[in-house]
Amino acid sequence: NWRYGRAVLVAIAIGAGLMLLTISMPGQQEVSTVQRGMASPERLLKNLRQRVNELSIGLDRLWCITRRIGSTGGFCLTEDNIFAGGNHAWDVEVCRDLENLFGNSSVVDMGAGLGHYGKCFLRMKDPIFTVKPNEKTVKLHHSYLSMMQDLFKKPKVIKSWDGYDGAINVGFLSNGFIKQQDLSITDMWLGRTWDWVLSLEVGEHIPAPYEDIFIDNLVRHGCKGLVLSWAVKNQGGHHHVNEHSNAYVKQKMAERGLTNDADAENIIRTHTTLNWFKNTIMVFRYPDDYKCENGR
Repeated sequence: NWRYGRAVLVAIAIGAGLMLLTISMPGQQEVSTVQRGMASPERLLKNLRQRVNELSIGLDRLWCITRRIGSTGGFCLTEDNIFAGGNHAWDVEVCRDLENLFGNSSVVDMGAGLGHYGKCFLRMKDPIFTVKPNEKTVKLHHSYLSMMQDLFKKPKVIKSWDGYDGAINVGFLSNGFIKQQDLSITDMWLGRTWDWVLSLEVGEHIPAPYEDIFIDNLVRHGCKGLVLSWAVKNQGGHHHVNEHSNAYVKQKMAERGLTNDADAENIIRTHTTLNWFKNTIMVFRYPDDYKCENGR
């Protein structure tokens, strides 16, 4: 049960946080400035969030053994097989259009998959996954190099890219290029904001009870705009448990103050070679007076 598992994780994490509080309880031996800093509310909250994510990762490893999918939709990756649910699919035309849209901006990719868009933005040529090469991984890398031939001749546009994904073992297998993060944790905070948030083919994998939490987590980390795709009703796919119409998702974003950039959206939908993106990619802008949360 998703809700029960998450409740247990939160309870354990809070217990761990209370233990940390004892560092600065009255009557204890004087502690150093560094130790007092570690016991500050901000530090404790950061530690709690980290522990919840670590516990969630541990729970998901068990789910992968028994159910072959994480408790909140994350794919199960291993050294023997990094492929799951079509995570190999990407589109260089989408990368090109996103560069035109983002410009010299910072980008956070929430649901980075196998890191194709990050590699494209950063003009990377070497594989990022340290797994023993096999026919599928070699084919994927050669396909990437072929698709990137034109962009390799052009300078990098994006200022910076950071990738996060809920897939089990993605951080270890990608040598940290993609960080493992449960994107459905309440009030998730990654320590900073970015100009643009990118989240492709994620929402439909998030169980409905965590849908609003996931959307809030996306919005919380952006300043200028947000690009996401969300599988439409009856599209079907690997563990699609929460498909929605474009209108539904756009209403969710409007409730959070974001407006739909139909022109930018239509450009990407027109150029993409992946048929499902023609119906699912959406672009949103933050209000001009939006206050980023870098000071959280």
